Amino acid sequence: MSIGEVLAGARHRRGLPVAEVSHYTRIRDPVIRAIERDDFLLPGGDAATRDQIRLLARALGVDPDPLISEFDASYRSAPELDGADADAVRSTIPFRVPFRIRGLRESRGLRRRRRISWQRRISWRRRISWRAMLALLVLAVIGGIAYGLVSGDVPPFGAASGNSPGRPAGSTAPASARSVGTALAPASVAAFGADGTADGDNPQLASDAIDDNPATPWTTNWYGMPRFANVQGGTGLLLDMGRPVTITGAEVTLGSVPGAGFQLRAGNTPSLADLSPVAIATNASGAMGVRLTVPVYARYVLLWFIALPPSGSGTYQASIYNISVLGVKSSLSGRQSAMRRAVTFRGSEETPSYSRSRRFARFRILATAHAAGKDPAVD
Repeated sequence: MSIGEVLAGARHRRGLPVAEVSHYTRIRDPVIRAIERDDFLLPGGDAATRDQIRLLARALGVDPDPLISEFDASYRSAPELDGADADAVRSTIPFRVPFRIRGLRESRGLRRRRRISWQRRISWRRRISWRAMLALLVLAVIGGIAYGLVSGDVPPFGAASGNSPGRPAGSTAPASARSVGTALAPASVAAFGADGTADGDNPQLASDAIDDNPATPWTTNWYGMPRFANVQGGTGLLLDMGRPVTITGAEVTLGSVPGAGFQLRAGNTPSLADLSPVAIATNASGAMGVRLTVPVYARYVLLWFIALPPSGSGTYQASIYNISVLGVKSSLSGRQSAMRRAVTFRGSEETPSYSRSRRFARFRILATAHAAGKDPAVD
């Protein structure tokens, strides 16, 4: 039996449709059907095809080693030619007659005119290429600055920036080194996948990541590989703050097994393409704080796993026990304290004394109350 027949027979014996196998292995439906037809002209080359065959075999309870050996023996791509074989192939390629031999039949004046024309053409092409490269460089710099200003990754001109060359726009530290900011309560949380909230992992458990209960984590599905290179882009949780807020960092509590890698993304649209990375963590585990070097003004915050820690039995899975977004909470406390300072008390009568501007504001309040037919009494 061929590779495809073995895998298709195992799937039929288990009574599993292609869609369910795709859900658990994260291999696209067309790729599974192509492998079952022994069609191995797939994107990614031989290495990616071997990984997909091995993942399908493990999921269906089949020994993958004979299938990999059959693939290498019957379907592996032909190696490139080198050494004597390559020289033999090159010897059959027709060659051009050198210019010097053809030039012997031409007059000296014609050769001189052609040489001058060719030199002028080369000089003109060099000037055009340098101008084009300079124009592309200027456009790239302008585009990068404009994108950074819009996305919040680059501070405006004249503002101090804490980013250093070669580092992401954020840093991670243990949870004891709390990031500057106040915990902001999200309006909702949802599991998020490559196609958005439609295919997130375990959506019924998403609220467990923000309930401050360490006994109820949100977990991803199990995967056959630690990274999402050829399977899907990643998986994670999307927090909707209800409105745009100023975000300075986050606090995340993961499982105790190291190996998790994630990005902290932010934006104003719940789409993976519109959520820009603002911080990144590698080989993460336990409680940790994520601090942004530049605050971001956004509504949505996405914790996006790009690598998963091992969970035993050859599978990989991540858990989030708690996640909280840190930022600047807007309130009226400052304005109210300023209003209190503007009122002074005379002895024990506690009679408010207003400045000229406060008296004018009080007069407007009284006039508005009279016009509306309400009681104008003010303490």
